[in-house]
Amino acid sequence: MKRDSLWAFMFVVSLIVVIGLAEVNKARGASEADVSAWIDWSSFVIKVNGVDPTYTDNGKTSIVAANAGYTDSMGDQANDQSAWDSIYWGSADAEVSILNATGHGYTTESWLQADASTTADGINNTYARAIAFAYRIGYFQVSAGSTLSASCQFNFRQWFSYDPSFESVGAYNKATLNLYWRNPDTGVNKSLTQKGVEFSHYSGPGQDWNGEWTLLDQELSIEDYVLSEAGVYGVDASIYVSANCGTTPVPEPASLFLLGSGLVAIGVFRKKGKTK
Repeated sequence: MKRDSLWAFMFVVSLIVVIGLAEVNKARGASEADVSAWIDWSSFVIKVNGVDPTYTDNGKTSIVAANAGYTDSMGDQANDQSAWDSIYWGSADAEVSILNATGHGYTTESWLQADASTTADGINNTYARAIAFAYRIGYFQVSAGSTLSASCQFNFRQWFSYDPSFESVGAYNKATLNLYWRNPDTGVNKSLTQKGVEFSHYSGPGQDWNGEWTLLDQELSIEDYVLSEAGVYGVDASIYVSANCGTTPVPEPASLFLLGSGLVAIGVFRKKGKTK
């Protein structure tokens, strides 16, 4: 009888292990978050007193940074690994990969893209992030009492592909149109007015952003702004794009299931032994 009880106990424990491993495997999967945005610089229009000013284009500046990392979800900080890669000034492209996480950012004078991807293996916690930023700025001389109007056209796009049951993802786009006055004594710009538009999605309970999301034909404009004094003024248009995704420590529920079920099984068999 004791041998039968032992075999039954071993069978229950084996079944618990199989179920627990199935739960871990169920948690395994891939998560990708991509976000893209582009700027149609041909729509960047500035008018002073209704005509095109003599505009000195100071060029385009772009920044890209990518980050990917790995963290052991069981809390072993000695296994933490991460890496950053970034390129500043001018057209840029940055990508960094570490284990099963990749962050990538790409920018040109008229296009920005950031994407991040990571794979959950059921044991390890991984994350990936990427950002891209660019702006165009130019200056012009005006007389006191001049009236300025400026506008710029933007289009945003975001794309997600992930398992919403255990992944966290986020995407963010922001565009701005700015007017400055340049101090003739210090050469420092003073912001006079700014217009902006944002577009973001972040995962949360009950939210599923899978698929493509767009925000098209977003025009930012400054209308009939009176430039009270003569001097040098500047207008810039800028855009910022980011994407990130990361796994959560997924094996814990399965581990707790194994532990709790094992304790229950042991308790049941001990109780049976005492009643005999």
